[in-house]
Amino acid sequence: MICKNNSFYSKLITMSTDDFSDQLIELHRVSLELSKSKTFDQLCYRAIELGLSRLGFDRLSFWYFDKENPDYLKGSYGTDENGNIRDERDKSVLINSHKTNSLLLSGELYIDYRSNAPLFNDDGEIVGYGDIAMVGLWDGNDYIGCMSTDNFFSRKKLSTKQRDMLLIYGRTLGNLSSLKLAEEELKTHSRFENILEEITRVSIEQSDLKEMVLTLEKLLLRLFNGKLSKIYLSGDKFSTLFTYKKWELDLFRKYSNLKEKIILSDIEEYRSILLLPLADVKSHNGLILIGFEKDHIFYNDEINRAEQAVWQIALAIHKAKLFEETLRLSTIDELTGINNRRQFFLLAEREVARSIRKKNNLSLLMLDIDHFKNINDTYGHLSGDIVLKDVAEKLCEGLREIDIIGRFGGEEFVILLPDTNLEKAKIVVGRLLQSIREMSDSDNKSISSLTISGGVSILSAKEPQLKIMLEEADQALYRAKNNGRDRFEIYSPNN
Repeated sequence: MICKNNSFYSKLITMSTDDFSDQLIELHRVSLELSKSKTFDQLCYRAIELGLSRLGFDRLSFWYFDKENPDYLKGSYGTDENGNIRDERDKSVLINSHKTNSLLLSGELYIDYRSNAPLFNDDGEIVGYGDIAMVGLWDGNDYIGCMSTDNFFSRKKLSTKQRDMLLIYGRTLGNLSSLKLAEEELKTHSRFENILEEITRVSIEQSDLKEMVLTLEKLLLRLFNGKLSKIYLSGDKFSTLFTYKKWELDLFRKYSNLKEKIILSDIEEYRSILLLPLADVKSHNGLILIGFEKDHIFYNDEINRAEQAVWQIALAIHKAKLFEETLRLSTIDELTGINNRRQFFLLAEREVARSIRKKNNLSLLMLDIDHFKNINDTYGHLSGDIVLKDVAEKLCEGLREIDIIGRFGGEEFVILLPDTNLEKAKIVVGRLLQSIREMSDSDNKSISSLTISGGVSILSAKEPQLKIMLEEADQALYRAKNNGRDRFEIYSPNN
């Protein structure tokens, strides 16, 4: 059975002229207190607390609808069967016919008379007794939710004053809620704009790709208030640059071709996971993962902000990749893929300084391909390029990670051996020469009898300089050439 009350304003005039005026004064005081709430959550909790303690309600509940998806609730607050205030704002609950009830939509009071009979939910649990009164919550002309009361604890029929008070309290709370939600939306937008500015700043100030990604992950955590944030970049060389758990890598591989967002549930310790493709105008660069420990409802405004942030992140990472590639090309010899002369000097000078400071041994090898001009003249420069590339690759195979190799010029290679004395350097250079001889078994005719010659020098305590080491190794290399090639010589000031 449905009861249609008078309109809100006529009811307010009627109530102000009878003995209900004291409660209206109290309602005004409650409204003033509620207006001081700092957050929407605080407003909701205080509205229930004050409604129960000062306005005479037995139990209160109210719901806020999701404007983007009107079939779902965006927030649910109220008192449970034990009198505790509940907050289900993060749970999206399918609403019932109250959303489209004609009386609620017209601003009237909707009452369901149940003659003190128990009220049941979909699970068969008793959720109330007696009459239920409901009123709509309004943001101006927009219907944003509804509010209800019942006498669950007293198990009495709702009085006329309770119904009338609900109508006025509902309008008051609707106005206050809309203001507070607008404030929070403004704060959210301002916070989002600040994070976008930080993303832009990071893309300008940070050139190191790894440091940039780690900083961007922290910004994503701030944006979503999540528990986990991971940026995965496509390509084998990037997968080793960062640390991922096995389940994270499994997800990234499974959704490597993801074109649009996907929401996952209950993976490892995370109840909700958002996966977003990391793509700019030109290419798909990877994925972004955001994890939440609790159920998280992703509303359209949040997704829109996320996609806008991801777009900027994709551009920032693309810029960092270009910078890294440009830097690589400026330091690597294009033909052989090893350090060019300039980069070798940069790295070698640092190692010389370190060796002097720590009083460590340091050796240097100067290597030159024998009769390389004959290879170019006989087989052509393209074959010569192949030989240079193959020799560089073979030399690298025989070195440690800490060793520094570079193309010194033409067919010459230079190698710095940290923490290596002369005896160990002789073993290394002998092994390298042998590895080049073994390349002669290749089907490539241009390396059918390939050999190299080498000169060895060590860091001198008297003149500890890279320049001196290079000059001495070059003199030893010259002697090796004069003594028949396919051999190495040790620098000696007496020769």
